[in-house]
Amino acid sequence: MNTVDEKELTKKDVAFLSSTNTQTQKDKHRRAIKKGKVNQIYASPGEIFQDYSDLKKIIFIDPHKWYYANQQDPRYKVGAVLEEMAKLYGAELEMVGN
Repeated sequence: MNTVDEKELTKKDVAFLSSTNTQTQKDKHRRAIKKGKVNQIYASPGEIFQDYSDLKKIIFIDPHKWYYANQQDPRYKVGAVLEEMAKLYGAELEMVGN
């Protein structure tokens, strides 16, 4: 969230998915995503697993960060998950940052 302009997060067609969202917020965002009302999604690593039927582009910010390797079960690396999602959905994967 710190790397995204706050104006972006207040747009109507943008969803920010985070573990800090309430269950009501999560449900609202998931419905909007499923109905195709959201054009841009920002997600924390724990919230990347959604029903993305019309995914076109994934932007992975700072892919080198240590916290993208989940330390809890099930263990996974966000980069590997995003690569697989890009293949499955035919989406472009862009990596931003050092």
